Amino acid sequence: MKAGVVAHGVVTSLVGMLFLQAAWRANPDRAGGIGRTFSWLVNQPYGQVLVAAICIGVNAGYRVVPKVSGGDIETLAARLSLKVKQAT
Repeated sequence: MKAGVVAHGVVTSLVGMLFLQAAWRANPDRAGGIGRTFSWLVNQPYGQVLVAAICIGVNAGYRVVPKVSGGDIETLAARLSLKVKQAT
């Protein structure tokens, strides 16, 4: 959850930075939204890594993963353990 909030804050800050840059230069065409922010960020050093980290952070922060429990749920570990027993 914290990673998502931090990533959301980074994106909001970058959009705000572009708005300030547009206001400073008195050129409204320089302002942009999230699309322009990501386009700008991708062209920076390590930009693709930064965009990927932000996307993963937002995804992690807002993804709802239900808790799985019960005897009828087969886990990967149980399946591999069964295959090992069958092979020996």
